[in-house]
Amino acid sequence: MGPWVESKSRSICLDDVDPSVFHIYASWLYRRRLPVHVDAPGVEDNAQYMMLARAYVLGDRLQDAAFCDACIDVMVGKARTKLARGDAWCVPAGPVIDYIYDNTTPSSAARRFLLDLYFHSDQSYRLEDEWADPDVDLPIEFLFDISAQLLERRPILANALFANP
Repeated sequence: MGPWVESKSRSICLDDVDPSVFHIYASWLYRRRLPVHVDAPGVEDNAQYMMLARAYVLGDRLQDAAFCDACIDVMVGKARTKLARGDAWCVPAGPVIDYIYDNTTPSSAARRFLLDLYFHSDQSYRLEDEWADPDVDLPIEFLFDISAQLLERRPILANALFANP
């Protein structure tokens, strides 16, 4: 038991948790399945990413690492799903990135997932679309983390570029 109030009362108040997000968690507890579709493109696709992000944050709050891992697994599955037009992958857009960065710690698996996804995919145009939208602000921490990854890889790219003059 820790120094939290909940450790004395042995209960936790979840009044601020959306019932649909808690339903995802309850389904996981009883069935070990997440009731989230993984193959919907476009706006619905990002809404599903948002539900998974919110579920991940709940799991993190409840310190249920297995549930958080399951949320990431479903996000990975979604990321591997091609959009209806067939030429792009489903990646989370700005509001999902913002939600994850606002509600997780720097070491969270959800942040690492976003960074790996954007770093290794060919979806840079999505970030440009987000920057062009005046209603969406990508978290500066996310942009810093992406930049740091690029700089860490720079020596590898520079060596390959300058190896054979």
